[in-house]
Amino acid sequence: MKENDRNAAIWYAPDSFDASGRRLPVVGRTAAGEGFLRALATHGNLRRLFCYTASAQGLEEFRSQIARLCHKQPKSSCIEWRDFHKLSEPGCLYVPDPSLDVHAWNRRSLGNQRAYSLCGVTHTTAHQQTMDALSALLTSPTQSWDALICTSQVVRDTVERLLGDWSDYLEDRGAGRIPVRIQLPVIPLGIDTRQFEATPEAVQAGHEFRRQIGAGEGDIVALYLGRLSVNIKANPYSMLDCLEKAARRTGKKVHLVMAGWFQDSANMEAFSEGMKALSPSVHAVMMDGRQEKVRRFIWFAADLFLSLVDNVQETFGISPLEAMAAGLPVVVTDWDGYRETVVDGETGFRIPTAFPAPGAGAELAIRYGMGLDSYEHYLAHTSAATVIEGGACVDALVRLMEDGDLRHTLGENGRRHVRQNFDWETVIHRYQDLWEELAQRRRDEQESAPLKTGAPAHPIRQDPFRLFATYPTQVLNDRTRLRTGRQPALKDLQRSRSSALFFVAIPRLLAENKCQKILRIVGKREGLTVAELRELMGNVDHSRFLRTIAWLMKVGLIAMADEGGDGP
Repeated sequence: MKENDRNAAIWYAPDSFDASGRRLPVVGRTAAGEGFLRALATHGNLRRLFCYTASAQGLEEFRSQIARLCHKQPKSSCIEWRDFHKLSEPGCLYVPDPSLDVHAWNRRSLGNQRAYSLCGVTHTTAHQQTMDALSALLTSPTQSWDALICTSQVVRDTVERLLGDWSDYLEDRGAGRIPVRIQLPVIPLGIDTRQFEATPEAVQAGHEFRRQIGAGEGDIVALYLGRLSVNIKANPYSMLDCLEKAARRTGKKVHLVMAGWFQDSANMEAFSEGMKALSPSVHAVMMDGRQEKVRRFIWFAADLFLSLVDNVQETFGISPLEAMAAGLPVVVTDWDGYRETVVDGETGFRIPTAFPAPGAGAELAIRYGMGLDSYEHYLAHTSAATVIEGGACVDALVRLMEDGDLRHTLGENGRRHVRQNFDWETVIHRYQDLWEELAQRRRDEQESAPLKTGAPAHPIRQDPFRLFATYPTQVLNDRTRLRTGRQPALKDLQRSRSSALFFVAIPRLLAENKCQKILRIVGKREGLTVAELRELMGNVDHSRFLRTIAWLMKVGLIAMADEGGDGP
């Protein structure tokens, strides 16, 4: 086994991995990305981490984050976006979303699709952009040594349904049956369970929070943590209604702590109105879940955790794992990934859900597809038609409110369950086992759609100078002969490069010192060919070299010495 068979370069952008207080509000995928990065650096047993980045400052941000996340970190190497051929060293590229198609096309341009594997991961699958990325897995040159990690079985079901229906359509259009070559393993997200241990500091902070909200001996504190959004996360109707009914049945004083953040004032007003109308006897408290102390310790003020998600935006759900890791019994909807993390009757209670049969949402899909409804509206319509069995939820809440021993037993069960199955130290090795499997597939299995000589790597994202080859009068090629243009060339070069007319183009051309070298060589050897000039230039990027020659002609610093270029 090679170390790099268990390694992957990280397609790094801070928005996908940096959940520090500098980048708020933090969403679930970012928190998951940071946990993954910490686990790989801490528990991956790797001598070197690879950062694949689109920006010059990407590596420094990557190294800075790794330094914050772990005390003893591996060395870091940077692979610039244009040097994707170097991804063969780590052997795999990890992309923190499902958009593997563009990377598959890049790899195909190398003429060696066995150079490395691709590995993506699902988060929400409800957004049109995500659906488009998933559909592209069929038509892009993904291979059997690539994988899209599904964070839950229900997510895999969704992905397989979408790909299956898309494949049926392509076959009906005469394209033939396109098999799903990419692997679709189910690997859950993880958490760092040590962050949720009941340390003396955590317990003391929990007592302080209880005093702060006025929770007395025998009172019940229910906790919800996450974004406070009626349409995009979870409609609070069932939570508020069921807590009120449970409070009346038990006669307990119930406090509801909602630790999160509002995306706008409309959501704040909606929550406030809902609390007044649905749970007047429940003492509701809002806390900013972005504050570090709240995020770390509010768990230890609560008696139970409640998350009645009814939204197709959700696919996994990290907060119930965090609650269980902190020793809280949980009451959640039997929905999406919650079904695979919460053991009903052992670590908490899963409340049955229902929504309409297929056919009831065709109008919603059309309106969303046409842009008549926003993503938020699309989610709101499906959420409004999702039923949560209120009676079962009230019964579960009553049992927990009245039985402290049950709360303790379920909480301890949950703590062990999460530590054994969902700690990042365990989960990261499942990622690495997958990467090792993909490496073996690269060695053993047949390549799909190898690149043919002379064919474009990506048929609908072609080199524009190939696609539009009949536009110009003639084509600048290796046989084109060059001569100097106006004098003095070097002074004019500086003025042309600094012109606002070319501020977009200049960064994608050769640097000024390379341009000066071109002008000096052409000035000494009138009539040399483009091929001869490139040889004299030494190691320069061929595509940038040709574009730079053309630009120098555009501004009149060099010119064609004859009609040596081929016509279209």
